[in-house]
Amino acid sequence: MIAGLLIIIVLINPFINLLTKDIDIEREVFSNIIESNNIGENTNENISKIQDQQVIEIYKGTLKKEISELINTKTEYVLSDISIDIEEDKEAESFGKIKKVSLILSNNKRSQSDEDIKVKVDSIKDVSVNVDTKKMSDTSSSSKEFEEVRKIISDSYSIPQDQILVGKN
Repeated sequence: MIAGLLIIIVLINPFINLLTKDIDIEREVFSNIIESNNIGENTNENISKIQDQQVIEIYKGTLKKEISELINTKTEYVLSDISIDIEEDKEAESFGKIKKVSLILSNNKRSQSDEDIKVKVDSIKDVSVNVDTKKMSDTSSSSKEFEEVRKIISDSYSIPQDQILVGKN
């Protein structure tokens, strides 16, 4: 009988300890909810930043493609490389406005025969080219050769001509 009583006390003792302690279940539940919300907000901020950066890169890519097509259709020059700086601050009133365009055109102008030649090219990996804008500004300011290109881009995108740097390959 004493052994049975000891077993009952051992089994009931944890429940008695829970009742005598001041445990607030609501407080524990709400603190867990708040922690999970904070983690969710941090994740949403990171996702938002990544999305903003992707939108900017897509916008720059579209501008590059449009300017490339504009040069190919309205001039006889071949575009080698292009770099575009835009306003990337979302809070700014001029968000997305083009600050500066740097172009590198090849020395050779397109000829009539170049348009007739068609070449099949397999997929090409993305190539990154660093453009030295200091070097370009020296050649672009002294050269009147590419004035037509500057005027076309300036008129199409409402960019001052002094913000369009054109160099040759």
